[in-house]
Amino acid sequence: MTDDRSTDWRERCAAPWADTIASVLTTTYPYGAAHQSLGPDDVDVTPDRLHPAFHGCLDWHSSVHMQWSAVRLLTLAPEQLGTERCARLRAVLDARLTSEHLAREAAYLRERTSFERPYGWGWAAALAAEQSEEPGAHGWALATRPLFDVVADLVLAWLPRLAYPVRHGTHANTAFALALVHEAASALGRPGVADAIAAHAREWFGADRGYPVAWEPGGSDFLSPALCEADLMGRVLPAPEYEAWLAAFLPGLGAPEDPLLELPEVRDRSDGHAVHLFGLALSRAWQLRRLQGLLPPDRSGRVARASARQVAHVEREIVAGDFMSTHWLVSFALLAATA
Repeated sequence: MTDDRSTDWRERCAAPWADTIASVLTTTYPYGAAHQSLGPDDVDVTPDRLHPAFHGCLDWHSSVHMQWSAVRLLTLAPEQLGTERCARLRAVLDARLTSEHLAREAAYLRERTSFERPYGWGWAAALAAEQSEEPGAHGWALATRPLFDVVADLVLAWLPRLAYPVRHGTHANTAFALALVHEAASALGRPGVADAIAAHAREWFGADRGYPVAWEPGGSDFLSPALCEADLMGRVLPAPEYEAWLAAFLPGLGAPEDPLLELPEVRDRSDGHAVHLFGLALSRAWQLRRLQGLLPPDRSGRVARASARQVAHVEREIVAGDFMSTHWLVSFALLAATA
């Protein structure tokens, strides 16, 4: 496989990715409800009753970000998808992203203020902020805005109570989710949210130096804690300040023996935690590509080649792997392809 950017990823990937999205969003079971019952009458976890917008795809957050992926593909690759695939994706989104359904999802978040915190929050914000010229997309945007407003309010209430960031490589990672919320808040006219995230990022991460990259990855990581932190700081610091911070935080970034450039090893392709490492390859490629322009030419070139290897390493699993992979990997592949 060549670098997914040296040949247009749309020609090679858009159609199979769209087919995968449509398939997994309409796969009802298995489904993992992270539902906390509030009483004896609050025990129905039938997926489409519990979450009328965000069911399928195994769990709530994956359903959210695979719908984000559908909107993004419709926006970026309608010609490559063709009429039939576009119609299929639109039909799924039209059925899910209604005002009634999203009002119920927003109410659910307000009632359970730690549900999907912060990973699902980040993707819900990204979905609301994803702009499209697609027919019907204006309705999706209107329907998702109340969901974003709930997320924004929850973030503002949560940040002052969070004494320390979570730095590991799975769903609770603070920097990854806040990067998505920061981008959405900036796009959707909530500068107070973006400013609060920037202030807390500086407080938590501003003095970090010499991150121990040799300690990555963990056995179930789909995020690099180092790169998530670097990505968030790149969004909130002015360019000259950020370049100095990055050089001190990751002094070996792009060096010949940089562990962040290595391919993650997956030994069991049916294990939901093990296949997180496929996602790690894609999230690394995404974040490395965002950083490579700040590096000297030799390191930048090494990062570019490593990013292409990371994507190629996972290509088959995105559409032809076990459901534990296919129900979510398209989203991270899209991040990498469009970095």
